Amino acid sequence: MSQVNHVFLTAACLFASGVACAQDLPDGARAMIEAARASGDAAQLEAVLNAAKAAFPESISAIEASAAPLAQDVAAAASEQTALSEGAPESTPEDAFDEDVSAAAPPRSKFAKLMNPVAWSGEAELSGAKTTGNSEDETIGFSLDAEQEIGRYSNIFEIDYDLHRTDGDTTKDRLVAAYQIDFDLSDRNFGFGRLEYEKDEFSGFDYRAFAGAGLGRRLFEREAFNWTLEAGPGVRYSVVSDTEEEQTEISARAASDIEILLSDRATLGHKARTLWTQETTTATSEVAVTTEINSYFAMRFSYDVKYETEPPDGVENTDTTTKASLLFSF
Repeated sequence: MSQVNHVFLTAACLFASGVACAQDLPDGARAMIEAARASGDAAQLEAVLNAAKAAFPESISAIEASAAPLAQDVAAAASEQTALSEGAPESTPEDAFDEDVSAAAPPRSKFAKLMNPVAWSGEAELSGAKTTGNSEDETIGFSLDAEQEIGRYSNIFEIDYDLHRTDGDTTKDRLVAAYQIDFDLSDRNFGFGRLEYEKDEFSGFDYRAFAGAGLGRRLFEREAFNWTLEAGPGVRYSVVSDTEEEQTEISARAASDIEILLSDRATLGHKARTLWTQETTTATSEVAVTTEINSYFAMRFSYDVKYETEPPDGVENTDTTTKASLLFSF
């Protein structure tokens, strides 16, 4: 016990009962009483005082003399805590949309970790369906989004594959793979470099490749609403299926990612991508609702649209995909 507390206790005892405090408290009793006082619990203080009397019957007068001022201290502390609790504003679900967590939290966790070969996070998505009878349909879908954090930098890998067969004939076979590196410029602004490869058997192209760089901004980083934009120039290389014509074009790419918290376990997401060239513009949009099952698994229902302004001859402008998937987070 500090000298100040000891003086306070002795003075309080003398004030309450001048003669009773003439004999000082035993060290053991003093330690018990001080610990109970520090807890701020009136019931605990009373129990400790009773135990001290039983353990030190020769010092009952001093113990009782110290009880009154200590009880007042505990009561005053409890009253102050109650006043603070009642004065605190109640939070509402709407506050989550207004609270900017980037100021209170450290810089985005995406860039917060040191280099670690196993510091990967992300999600793997698997979907599939099979029908038999009048028609034979098989659908398989797989996607992987993985991210490695290295200080201010982040490596991002994306893979998306869809296959559909009807009566033994393939009607969809599309693979998209991408690598992107992000690097922080400030709390909200970042730069990026991106490589992307696409092979779609029914797009009118053997394959397409894109390389570009640009800038991004995290417009909103809130508990229930996040929105990130990216844009920058690049080069797109395409090979037309029928003619084997090779096209190398200056391009511009823009991307938007929105995530809205619907409840504790459900989120609504929207991803939009636009790639412009002089010959054509490719736009994709994905709307998805994800419902968490537990810490690792979730269900996702999504609707994807791909639109090409000037596709090769014989190819439709628009492709759509609706699917339900099982998600695994890591």
